[in-house]
Amino acid sequence: TIILLILVPYKIVTGPVYSSIHVDTVHSNFGGTTTTETLSVPLQQIAETYIMHENEFSVEDKRDFAFFFDSGTPRQYSAEIKPRDTDSLKFGHLRPEAEHLRTSSQKILFMKYYLKILFQFPISNITSFLNLTLGYWYPNFKLPDTSQALFPPQYIEYGNVGPLPTKKGIIHINSQPLIFPNLHRKIVQFTSRGEYQSLGIVSILFPPSFFIWTTLLLIFHLLYTRKLHEIIPFLLILFQIVTLFAGPVVILRYIFSLIFAFPLLFITTQIEPKSTNLLLNTNDTITKK
Repeated sequence: TIILLILVPYKIVTGPVYSSIHVDTVHSNFGGTTTTETLSVPLQQIAETYIMHENEFSVEDKRDFAFFFDSGTPRQYSAEIKPRDTDSLKFGHLRPEAEHLRTSSQKILFMKYYLKILFQFPISNITSFLNLTLGYWYPNFKLPDTSQALFPPQYIEYGNVGPLPTKKGIIHINSQPLIFPNLHRKIVQFTSRGEYQSLGIVSILFPPSFFIWTTLLLIFHLLYTRKLHEIIPFLLILFQIVTLFAGPVVILRYIFSLIFAFPLLFITTQIEPKSTNLLLNTNDTITKK
């Protein structure tokens, strides 16, 4: 039921609603594609492995690399690619073959190449993955992550104007709040602009990693106490965490749903329900009378 309550509205919005206003769901705001977004982590890993081990690439490896990526040198890649932001790679160094991968044969070819590089250079691939997802597992991650933004000084979390590509042109969406603008501004400054860091040790409660680690601890608690039926609401959260780690960059807004759900999830795992025999006891009393 919970899954259907989420899946059905999602399909309605991304299906008939998008079609009625001619939204193009294939392309992202800056000309990338859903394929490149999906493959953000493998693309980043391959590129960074190329930077570190280009001299160890075989002729075949270099040929396959040139099929998906441009002819930049490792030095150029190192200077332009940011370890915690795949956009700098996707929007500047990919060939059309990697941007689309429309056919099954192209996708299979890419995955074979990725797995080959992954097993040939496991350490560099693991390092690349940990760097890219730093904000989701490192407790003292600082927001905003100014050193990694493709468009300095940082990624704008929200409160910005964004272009939405459609088949009939570009629609600009203004997400500025209509009510309580001053409160909105203070919240932005405190969270995504980093003022929370002035709280000292308490500041570790605000990065994305805090909510991910505590959610995983809650799930472990349910497993330990054998409350397996209570894990069901966490399945969607687990799926979201997996998609976060497969994403192109760490941005606070990507975990808003987890932040808002966390208090309820915490309460449901810590509060024991009242006795289910209450109704039976009442009926017994009435019967005796």
